[in-house]
Amino acid sequence: MKRLLFLIILFAFLSGFLFAGTSSSLAGMVVFERIPVLFITLFVILLVLCVYFAFLYFFKTSKHSEPVKSRCDLLHLISLVDEALQQTKYDEQINKNITEILKNIGKQISADRICIWQLQKDSIQNCLLSVFWESAENAQNKFHAGSVFSLEEILPDSLEKLVKGNPYILTPSSESSGRLKYKMAANRTVSKCILPLVDAFELCGFIEIDTFKVPLSFSQEELMRLSVPFKLIFSKMRQSELRTSLGTARTQAVAGTDAKSNFLANMTHELRSPLNVIMGLSDLILGTGNLPSEILNYAQNINSSSRNLFNVVSDILDFSNLESGNLEITPVPYDFADLVNDIITSSRLKLSETYLSFFIYVDPTLPAQLIGDCARIKQVFLNLISNSLKYTKEGSITVRINGTVDSEILELEFEIQDTGIGIKEEEQEKIFKMFQRLDNDMNVAGTGIGLALSRKLCELMDGSLDFHSEYGNGTTFTAKVKQRIRNEYPLVELEKIKKKDVLIFEPRRRYSSFLLKQFELLGVNARLTASALDFSSGLQEDYDYDYIFVSAMYFSRVRTLLERSGSNTPVVVIATNDYNYPNEQNVYVLQSPLSCITLAQFLSEESPLRQHTNSLPLKDVYAPKATVLLVDDNAVSLQIASGLLKLHGISTDTVTSGFDALSLLQEKTYDLIFMDYLMPGMDGMETAKEIRKMSNKNSKTPIIALSANALSGIKEKFLAEGMNDYLTKPVEKNELNDILARWLPTGKIVPRVQKPVQSDNVQDIQFVIPNVNTVSGVKYAGNSITAYIDVLKTYVVDSRQKMQLLSDAYARKDWRDYAVNIHAIKSASKAIGAEKLSVIAARLEKAASEENAAFIAENSENCLDMIKETAGDIEVCLNSIKTDENTIVPTQDGNVELLYQKITAIKNAADNYNILFVKDAAEELETYKWEKKITDALSLIRSAAEYFDYESIVKNSQMLIKYLTEQNNANLGSK
Repeated sequence: MKRLLFLIILFAFLSGFLFAGTSSSLAGMVVFERIPVLFITLFVILLVLCVYFAFLYFFKTSKHSEPVKSRCDLLHLISLVDEALQQTKYDEQINKNITEILKNIGKQISADRICIWQLQKDSIQNCLLSVFWESAENAQNKFHAGSVFSLEEILPDSLEKLVKGNPYILTPSSESSGRLKYKMAANRTVSKCILPLVDAFELCGFIEIDTFKVPLSFSQEELMRLSVPFKLIFSKMRQSELRTSLGTARTQAVAGTDAKSNFLANMTHELRSPLNVIMGLSDLILGTGNLPSEILNYAQNINSSSRNLFNVVSDILDFSNLESGNLEITPVPYDFADLVNDIITSSRLKLSETYLSFFIYVDPTLPAQLIGDCARIKQVFLNLISNSLKYTKEGSITVRINGTVDSEILELEFEIQDTGIGIKEEEQEKIFKMFQRLDNDMNVAGTGIGLALSRKLCELMDGSLDFHSEYGNGTTFTAKVKQRIRNEYPLVELEKIKKKDVLIFEPRRRYSSFLLKQFELLGVNARLTASALDFSSGLQEDYDYDYIFVSAMYFSRVRTLLERSGSNTPVVVIATNDYNYPNEQNVYVLQSPLSCITLAQFLSEESPLRQHTNSLPLKDVYAPKATVLLVDDNAVSLQIASGLLKLHGISTDTVTSGFDALSLLQEKTYDLIFMDYLMPGMDGMETAKEIRKMSNKNSKTPIIALSANALSGIKEKFLAEGMNDYLTKPVEKNELNDILARWLPTGKIVPRVQKPVQSDNVQDIQFVIPNVNTVSGVKYAGNSITAYIDVLKTYVVDSRQKMQLLSDAYARKDWRDYAVNIHAIKSASKAIGAEKLSVIAARLEKAASEENAAFIAENSENCLDMIKETAGDIEVCLNSIKTDENTIVPTQDGNVELLYQKITAIKNAADNYNILFVKDAAEELETYKWEKKITDALSLIRSAAEYFDYESIVKNSQMLIKYLTEQNNANLGSK
């Protein structure tokens, strides 16, 4: 303004001077002639200068009023801001960097202050100053980032206009409230630009741009464009805040998870320790025998509940590790055959309390040695088996193990198929969710962790876990995991198995199909027979079989057929874990479920299965002459281990430290050493190393590590330190039995001789009845041997009658009559302790009630055979029992007339099924002295009465009456 005024004055002065000079020179024309040239030159120069300075002034003014049109394109500004934001990191410097961006924007649009306000979530009446910038020459220092003001204090009476979301400019002359005009005048604000920030149709803040010199002038379209860079800035700030909040939340969550994980780890350890004791001691109680039924029931409930709790604790610990990210996969070298056998053994334990069929198919060409986390694979497998068991009450579980080789990687595939209830379609989506249970069925045990954990484990091993299910038709789970191949030798070297020929006796179609498939995988020639006639024909053919394979329930029948044929072919009995194996020559026992691995080991010439007695694994290892050393610093653990070994007839020496163990090993030789690996002073691994350095026989004694640590790689760690095997705590009876069978000298293992069952009524009676739990039977009979003997006698006679009735009902297809008679067999068999027979009868009863003719046709003959064999075995046992109660001492001479009357009455009573009269009359007659023929006949009558054998009673009575009549006629003739 001053320069413009100076130019005007200068121009006026020069103009006046020139005009004055012109007037004074009119008198002299010579001078006048020179003046126009000079005047015109000066005038042009002054005019140019005025125009130049005026242009500069008006250009500056227009720069403030129309910056976008004259100086900067808004689109270019947006691009610059976006580029600057991309280079801005999400860190503690973000606000400083954004302030710098605001400064550059302010210079571009000639603003003096820019504020970014964020409305509070709890109340839009309050706003937070997130970031602001103001020029140095106009700084008022009234604002501080992070300060909170009321909206009315910043923009009085503006909320309604802000909510609409349209940008606008305010000046003192614009239409606005008096309070806002007063506030702008007080702050010397020339103009104020407001840019609302809307997110998801909700006002979340606004941009305030102030000028103190020149008012802003933007069209509505330009304001909309100007909003864009500020929205980008605000979005960046919101993302930064969100990241900060998430980081804080994550830190807090991690801290909480770590605290919870530590708590759970400590708690699970504290829970596992007493559970080990409870489970171990309850095992000892159950193993003592001869307990009152009430106490036995208590002990069984304690043992079962503690095991369920132990599994829950283990699931919680795994879940804790999974949630905290500590669930790791530990690859170690392992033998795949060992893994399969471990899986079968553990599955056998789980299946022992059910009556499900279990089949396992393994591809024999899979690599024998792998590198991976075998413990986690086993965990996944057993979780899937447990899940199938929960929802499968009858039928079968089938396992298939296959694999695909790609270079040095084997993708193992485990398929577990059951015939259970299946999964409803609407329930399938939550099958792998943590703590989700199907239908929330309270009758099914579980925590809802197992399947979700199994899927996570499979994924950690570069695999997957999927399923297919149809409600009512069972479920199939398919687990895949990748393992590295250690070497390419096959699981079963088929060329080492010489061509064998085997004969199979198996009437059940599913079992026979399974066996044929196993032998087919091994390249073994197998002939199947399903009836006694077919089996006998196979034996008579001019064909030498290497082995005969038969299920335990048919062994008695096969043995009889072999005796008739005179065959000496070795027999392999496929039996469950509780089978009373026969101690006979040429008889081997293999435990079911079978796999091709077990069969291959048996059929190979160097099979270790041939190095133990006649059967392996044994149902119950009994080694009373074995010497075993126990090393553990925990006295309770020593007590439990000693008690469990005592059940196998083994007396133990116990020490509480590695030093004591070394001292004792210098003095005495042991067959087996069990040692805790974690002990004070000298731990188990250090002790094992010292034992291996000894110069006596103990340097080669097998050492079994005892450990509560079931983590991956722990077995390999123990083996590397000189130990031979390991058992996890709590020690399972079946696992201990397998360890003893594997590592005790074969000569120390002998068949267990069952101790006689004692009673107050009958002394020195030895009950050994195949497939009959006599201890259970005695308890059902009120713990009275005499009562139990009476029950057995009744069972022999009644079961034979029921066999005929069952055969007749089956021939007539009268399923109602069949169900009634098989129900009687079921109840009677359970009462005497024939538990397996009772279960088979129960299945047939159910099938008869459902008129399932196919199931009855497949299993009825087998059940009748078992009834016949059981009755025969009971009769053999009873005939061997001689008691004082059965021996009647004659006290007076006999009277023939009395004898004739009594025998006639006995015959009539037998015809009318009056067994009590028969018994009393026969016992009365035996108190008299008779000749031997009469005494023998009376003995037969009384014995038949014990078995309710009315036909035999009548037959012997008639014979005796005939003999007495002949004797009487002979006497009359001689007279």
